[in-house]
Amino acid sequence: MRVGLLPVGPVPPRLLDELSRSLVAYHLELHTLSQEAIPDEVFDPRRRKHRAEGFLRRQWGNADETFLAVTTVDLFTEGLDFVFGLADVSGGRAVVSVRRLADSDPDVVSARLLKECVHELGHTWGHQHCDDSACVMHFSNSIEETDAKSARFCETCARSLPEGIVSPPSP
Repeated sequence: MRVGLLPVGPVPPRLLDELSRSLVAYHLELHTLSQEAIPDEVFDPRRRKHRAEGFLRRQWGNADETFLAVTTVDLFTEGLDFVFGLADVSGGRAVVSVRRLADSDPDVVSARLLKECVHELGHTWGHQHCDDSACVMHFSNSIEETDAKSARFCETCARSLPEGIVSPPSP
């Protein structure tokens, strides 16, 4: 599966490099696109955050690939004060923000970013939220829930991954 990794705004290169290396374990055909500016129209001045849906409406990447936008701005969607990320299940588009994944340990930030990116990619492949709290497709409403789950798909979710995609072994 071809995935374009798209930095939107100033995303630390080290984070993108680590994310790219980690995503290769899922057997993705991954390539990094050129950095794009944060679109002005996605900012909501009333909430002082950025609408996640606005990132998904943009025409970034190629039509024949999934694109995964990574940004540092705070995201929200209607009905939720914030989201770590959001995906368009029918359009092959996803966005994840590192804003609420912060930690003093850069390895923790990288692990959180990987989990949230794989989770949103899972949605683009048609997966819904999973009841297994260790599965990467389990819904995270807090950073503690993100930390508690793994970056792997449970056995049930792994069986319905697109052809060629794998759930890598535990570290």
